[in-house]
Amino acid sequence: MEDTCGPLPLSSMLALRQTNRIWKRATDSSLDTIGDSRTLNLYNFSERNELIRFTDHANGLASGGNPFIGRCLRVIVTNHEMLHAVVQILRRHGHNLKNVTLGSTLSQLNLLNANLIHIPNVETLTINACWTHLDNLFDLVTLPTLARLKILKINVFNFMENDLDQVPDNEQMALIDFYLKEYGHQLSVFESPPIILRLDGIGNRLANLAMLWLEGSTGQALTREDLGILAQVDWKLKIMRIAGFSVGTSVELYVMLNSFSTTLQWLILEINMDLDPSHLVVFPLLENVRLTVNAGLGNIWSGKVFDLRLASLSRVAPNLVDLEITAVGDGALRDVTIPLIGTMFPKLITFKINRPS
Repeated sequence: MEDTCGPLPLSSMLALRQTNRIWKRATDSSLDTIGDSRTLNLYNFSERNELIRFTDHANGLASGGNPFIGRCLRVIVTNHEMLHAVVQILRRHGHNLKNVTLGSTLSQLNLLNANLIHIPNVETLTINACWTHLDNLFDLVTLPTLARLKILKINVFNFMENDLDQVPDNEQMALIDFYLKEYGHQLSVFESPPIILRLDGIGNRLANLAMLWLEGSTGQALTREDLGILAQVDWKLKIMRIAGFSVGTSVELYVMLNSFSTTLQWLILEINMDLDPSHLVVFPLLENVRLTVNAGLGNIWSGKVFDLRLASLSRVAPNLVDLEITAVGDGALRDVTIPLIGTMFPKLITFKINRPS
């Protein structure tokens, strides 16, 4: 069934569901598998009227009916009426959900947390918390057990500025710590501000982590302390993405990356520094690399420098299959001629360069 339905446009798959019960079950099974990318926007609510209409539709289904094709829900709560509607949806239909994104102020989030017990089958949970000076983290309720949860993403924003830098560090850490105490041990994927690295015992609290996404904002830096902590944790990371940061010192970055050399399969670096692969050891399992070359920092990878950096990378990642290099700023990747890439990377299938337009 997946071979039959998977490549079809979503509109065609939705039409197939109306054919008969057999096609409905088969299509739903396929959509459950690819639901994150194909159906999430069907249940992405930020407006009151949209959510109320969906609530009325869901409540009109026969007992046990699943209103979520793809089993995904994304909601941004903007008022009390929306909060009430979301709670009702979770209580009546939450057991059908596998991927849930909840956005609200911390005071509203408290009520939503109390109702997470109604999504026992959730595998991916995203929390987008809007912080205000009036919120009190010490009033947070106890979190329920979510045995199937493997992917957790936490973002904390300033309610007025939508600027991470405006949220006090202790407030961010307290909220992230709140979720990690209950779910950290079972997570394979975690996405968070880098401040999590400063939580006591962070290595042991994410013992089963396989994928780490650290997302920064403009002007935010990964400190020497942050990189040092990452270099010491005992995570068997297969995928690492570090994006949006400045890195003040390159030595600590190379030490940190080298500490994951035996396990990394994917590496995505979108950071402001001059990356020189000659400082890295061999990564025998590394197959996918995404790098950003920032001309504003002298990291231009132009002319012969480009050839030298690629030659170094070929030594570091001899089994590379997919390589993408993105240039930022004027002058990056200038006067570049593509070398005999197949000779450098004998297993390479995809090679892509993105230059400024």
